[in-house]
Amino acid sequence: MSLPRPLRSSAVCLSILFVVTRVGIFLFLAGRGTDLGVHSEYWARIIGGELPFRDFVPEYPPLVLAFTGVPVLLDRSLHWYFPIFRGLCCAVDCGMWLLIVRLNRGRAAQSLLYILGTTALGPLIYDRVDIVLGGLLLVAIVSLVRGRDRGFPLAVGTGIAFKLIPIVWIPIVLVFEARRGPWRLGRGLLLLALPTMVSFDLMASLGGLRFGEMFAYHADRGIQIESAAASVEMVLIRLGTEGEVSYDHGSVNLHTRYEDVLVHAATALLGAVILISGLVALRRGMDRESMALLLAAVLSAALLLSKVLSPQYFLFLLPVLVALPPPRHRAAAVSNWLLAAALFGLTGAIYPWIYDSLMELKPLGESIVIARNACLAALSICLFYSAWVHSTRYAVITT
Repeated sequence: MSLPRPLRSSAVCLSILFVVTRVGIFLFLAGRGTDLGVHSEYWARIIGGELPFRDFVPEYPPLVLAFTGVPVLLDRSLHWYFPIFRGLCCAVDCGMWLLIVRLNRGRAAQSLLYILGTTALGPLIYDRVDIVLGGLLLVAIVSLVRGRDRGFPLAVGTGIAFKLIPIVWIPIVLVFEARRGPWRLGRGLLLLALPTMVSFDLMASLGGLRFGEMFAYHADRGIQIESAAASVEMVLIRLGTEGEVSYDHGSVNLHTRYEDVLVHAATALLGAVILISGLVALRRGMDRESMALLLAAVLSAALLLSKVLSPQYFLFLLPVLVALPPPRHRAAAVSNWLLAAALFGLTGAIYPWIYDSLMELKPLGESIVIARNACLAALSICLFYSAWVHSTRYAVITT
């Protein structure tokens, strides 16, 4: 069925804006925040005969190598690795855009937020793998809302095998499957675990068994300077606590004597959020849309409470926000969109434009990061509220 003329006109205008912003990103922003040297170095070692997780340990799960290795199939010399990688990320971005336009018929605000949010993150969007995770989580949310019960856990499982962050969704996914009966739970568990098992088992069968070092790498990381915990440290430093900035584990970190306390407190809070969210999904009457809102709230809270909050992380939060159904209360909907707009605007200002000010702990850099993290905290609360209110209208998850 064709779209009404006003909706077709809106989709065309937004698509033109999408194309224009992408041209602008490639011309003026690509390469300013590149992380491609890490991936090209991994593949240079693989081409040289080394095996991941045996001879060296990447910081990402094995499935990432399947994506970052595609440019090598086209150019083994790695001379054109960067432009080919960016082209692949652009292809993912365009595929996501087509899905978003189809999903948000009649809701131009969501599509516009995707354009503006990704443009604000333009220095990162085609130079990191996070946009691929964003695509996987977008597919997961769309599958959930549209009743594609096989696609939902499989997309979440693939996201976990790609980067570990979506692991915070596991309790909600299991509740979603368990409320349909034991057989559905078993099938959901299999689909959820399959991508991780296949990718890790394949590396293990080739002799790469040093998976523990990947987890140890992330466990040993300090408080990254953009995280909410670092914002607390900035306030403490202003109050007289001694602190210092360092560069290690691929990020700029902030250290004070309260570092360990803040990390443990944030980890405990994140565990409580995941547990309570699972119990809410289990005990409260929820439909698919309220489940999607709850998933977005948990992901937003996970970023807030993580000791690492790199700006590219918002590349996989944004598609989830754009795919959400509108909250029942207009005030909640308006709050969500205003906070999201502020969140991505401030994040776009931080990196790379004022990052030097942040690393030097100047008031401008500190104030913008603290304001951004306050917006993320407020957005997390609003999403939890939206999921709670939305769920009161339904008794069970619809099948």
